[in-house]
Amino acid sequence: MQCQPSHPAETKAEFVDLGSAGYTVTAYLGATLKGSFKIGFDDESGKFMIKAAASAALGPGFGGELAFTVGVKHTYSFIAMVYTQLRDHDFNFVDIFDPKEETGFDTFELFCSWSYKMLLMGHMVGAGTLFVGALGTKAMGGGRQLIREWEKAWEEETHARQLVENMSKNAEVVRYTTPEVKGRILFLLIKPEGLRFDVVTFFKDWDIERKQAVHTVLSWVQSRRDLQEVFEHMGINIPKNEEVALKAERMQANKGAVIEYLERLGVTEQSWRAWHEALPETADTSSRGAVQMRQSPMGI
Repeated sequence: MQCQPSHPAETKAEFVDLGSAGYTVTAYLGATLKGSFKIGFDDESGKFMIKAAASAALGPGFGGELAFTVGVKHTYSFIAMVYTQLRDHDFNFVDIFDPKEETGFDTFELFCSWSYKMLLMGHMVGAGTLFVGALGTKAMGGGRQLIREWEKAWEEETHARQLVENMSKNAEVVRYTTPEVKGRILFLLIKPEGLRFDVVTFFKDWDIERKQAVHTVLSWVQSRRDLQEVFEHMGINIPKNEEVALKAERMQANKGAVIEYLERLGVTEQSWRAWHEALPETADTSSRGAVQMRQSPMGI
C-alpha cells in the first residue's frame, strides 16, 4: 500500500493510523519504507518506537521524522516485524536499531532481553494471536533492569525448565525469536560449559522434554547464517566487540557441544551434515515467503 495523496494532513493521519493498526505496519514498512526506518526505545514511557523519515513515508517534500510507540496489543506483530526485518538484513541488527550513542544503552540488547523475558514468563502465544498480561518493560522492572538480568547468570535451572514447559505447549513461541534468544535457550538446555542441573533433572521426563525443546529451536533456524549467529550467542554476557578469532573459536566450541549432545541422542554426523547442507546459505527475504518451521537434524 502506497501513501501518495495530495493532501499532506490526510496523509499523515493515514500513516499514523497504519502505525497504530498493528500487523498492517509490517507490510507497510517493508513495502513502502523499504528499510528506511529505525527501531528505538522511549525510556520515559517504557515502550519501543518505530521511527521513519517523513519523506520515506509521505513522499518528497516532507521533512522531519515520524514515530509511533508499540502498544501492548500489537506486541506480537512488532516481534514478528523485527525478526522478519533482521532476516531480510541477514541478521545485521545495526541496520535497523538505534545505536547506543543515541539512546545511552543497547536498544537491540534490550529488545532481546525483553522478548526473552516474555518467553520465559509464558506470555508468547501462537502466531497470529496477541501477547497477554503486563508486558511493558516498566512492568518488568524497566529497560536497564532487563538488560542487567540478560547479562548475568541467575536461576538457570528454573529458566531452563520454564522454557521447556512453555515450548512444549506451543512450538510457535520460538518462531520469531532472534538468534541471540535462540542461542540463550540452547545454552541453558545443553550447557556447553559442562555445568550440571541439580534441580530440573529430578523432573519426570526431563530428558525427553529437553530433546523436544532443542528440536524446536533448531527447527526455526532459517539459514546457515542464522545458525552461525545462534552458535555465536550460546552463552551469557558474551563480550561485545570481540576479536574475530575469539568469536570464531567460541562459535566452533558451541557448535561442537550441540553436535555432541545430538550424537548422544543417536543423531549421526551424516544426518547433521545433511541437515546443515539443506539449509540455505542466507534466509529467504519477505518477498519470497514467511518464516517457516523447517526439519531439524533430529528428524522428530
